[in-house]
Amino acid sequence: MQLTRNRFGKTRKALATSVVAALLVSGIGASSAHADAATDAAIADVKTSVTTVNDNVKLLAAQVTTLQAAVATLIDSFGDQLNEILATQATLIATLAKIQAQITAMQKASAKKK
Repeated sequence: MQLTRNRFGKTRKALATSVVAALLVSGIGASSAHADAATDAAIADVKTSVTTVNDNVKLLAAQVTTLQAAVATLIDSFGDQLNEILATQATLIATLAKIQAQITAMQKASAKKK
């Protein structure tokens, strides 16, 4: 095959190679731009996810504080109720002791009458 030169001094093969190279470079540039856009979108997604996670951590911290306060209130309430139960139990024991003493006194009095 005889190579013919155009008016710029290039052969058809060299010209075709130049065109193919230019197309490849422009395609790579387009692919690179597409990859850059995809990377930017992925980075934006990661930033959004990190923000969401941080918001959830703050929310959980607030909920933990609320739960701690609720547990403290329940413990105080339980302690108060336990104190009331113990006081009532002490009163019942004292009353039972009085009743038992009265029963014993009545039994002694009854035994003397016989």
